[in-house]
Amino acid sequence: RASTTSIIWNGVKCNIIDTPGHMDFIAEVERTFKMLDGAVLILSAKEGIQAQTKLLFSTLQKLQIPTIIFINKIDRAGVNLERLYMDIKTNLSQDVLFMQTVVDGSVYPVCSQTYIKEEYKEFVCNHDDDILERYLADSEISPADYWNTIIALVAKAKVYPVLHGSAMFNIGINELLDAI
Repeated sequence: RASTTSIIWNGVKCNIIDTPGHMDFIAEVERTFKMLDGAVLILSAKEGIQAQTKLLFSTLQKLQIPTIIFINKIDRAGVNLERLYMDIKTNLSQDVLFMQTVVDGSVYPVCSQTYIKEEYKEFVCNHDDDILERYLADSEISPADYWNTIIALVAKAKVYPVLHGSAMFNIGINELLDAI
């Protein structure tokens, strides 16, 4: 069964609905989706994408629900994040932005309001005509412009940010809450 709770994070109240990930509860989960402003799709770094993951993500896309993908359990032995990244792009969406890098079980941002990697600039240009026009016209585009465009694309469910962490060891949880 789905369970609910609320938290206040940085002055913003978030109502959280935790839905089961098992296929036996898929109908209940899909009904719950209609009430959402946004979703966090949690993947296990060890187990990766499951059949129900594809179904849930497809439904989130169809309903155009802004979705963050959170890769949990990065602390587990034998985790192969590069393989999981390829699986995400192959089985979920090419429209994902990996917002962090993982080094020795810690997460570090790869872009922010003040710094955007070149490949992310290209990604944004491929997803937003206004930014592309400015880029082609050699207009100045600040990191904040790129960042705000990423936020707008996420809000429109056109792009899916990927974050990492370990709920058990409170790694990446603050960053996830900030993203929500």
